[in-house]
Amino acid sequence: MSRTLAVRLVFALSCSPAMAGNFATCLLDNLPGTQNAAVHAAAVSMCVQQNPNRFYDIQKGSGRGFFGYSSGTECTIDKGKNTTWADSAILIGVACECLYTKGAKGNFCENPFKRFHE
Repeated sequence: MSRTLAVRLVFALSCSPAMAGNFATCLLDNLPGTQNAAVHAAAVSMCVQQNPNRFYDIQKGSGRGFFGYSSGTECTIDKGKNTTWADSAILIGVACECLYTKGAKGNFCENPFKRFHE
């Protein structure tokens, strides 16, 4: 196997679908460290504009991979530890659970606020 092919193979195996960008990854890129409502609202608004389907088109556990977190809890602790705005910390947890908690094949992330509307 040539060196170039080996490098491509390692890169391909280490990538996960979450790397492509979706609502959850947008939140995880923009919410950590949030300290006020204005920044929270701007980040969520931008992510909704870029991903109007929000969590609905993300396969549960799709962020798991060679270099990803091993669980939603691990991701939440890492990404949320310096976030003082509670609403941002909650959405970080929801995004982490969606991307890094194992789900049955074909299961998609659900509306995290569904339980409040039942």
